[in-house]
Amino acid sequence: MDTPVKTIKKRMSKSFKDLLKEMDDGRLPALDSVARWCEDADLMVTLLDKGNEHFHSFQVTCHELLESVEQRQLESAKAAAAALNRMRKECHSRYK
Repeated sequence: MDTPVKTIKKRMSKSFKDLLKEMDDGRLPALDSVARWCEDADLMVTLLDKGNEHFHSFQVTCHELLESVEQRQLESAKAAAAALNRMRKECHSRYK
């Protein structure tokens, strides 16, 4: 049985891939999809016990992504998503 953290991380992984695909195809993802992903991200950092020193910058970047989509700024959204992807990879390689 999956733990709450594992369930959230699986959902986040799939939805983030979907967000990246849309942006790679030159489309902004739906605002509600990005908002849900950011809500999951905020919840995830409250449940994890590793990597706390990175959570603030991760959350700031999550909200930069959300703001970029709200303002319909594709390039800014892509930059925030790329930064989040780098953070995720660094965190997973260090703590997983």
